[in-house]
Amino acid sequence: MKKIKIMIVEDEALLAMSLRIDLEDLGYKVCKFVPSGEEAVKIAKQEKPDAILMDIHLRGEIDGIEAAKQIKSLYGIPIIFITGYPSHETEEKIKSVEPIGYFVKPVASKDVHLLLNKVFDKGEDNTKETSKKDLKNSNKRAH
Repeated sequence: MKKIKIMIVEDEALLAMSLRIDLEDLGYKVCKFVPSGEEAVKIAKQEKPDAILMDIHLRGEIDGIEAAKQIKSLYGIPIIFITGYPSHETEEKIKSVEPIGYFVKPVASKDVHLLLNKVFDKGEDNTKETSKKDLKNSNKRAH
């Protein structure tokens, strides 16, 4: 079985490096991390990751939600959102993207691993169903 390829979009370099190390230790192939939404859209086309771990609040002209919308529209890549600033308003905004998950920082790489295993073991047909369940469950953890 091929390694699942993950792209990390995070403007906090230390967090991105920590996630990268943890995910690689868990057996994932991790693309270089990118710090902005604009760059994420461009790199997603080049790298073609299997999933993207996307911070919501990023430097640059577009935030993580807008970058995720563009990436899903153009390439259909599943998104996992992360944020240090959870709110009901944010949760409502990300629903339109239909993420496969949503985590509040600090992100436990084991939680990401469990979510990715669940999604990729079920196959693409069940991604939307899993997304709604995982968003609901991850929201419970956030509060």
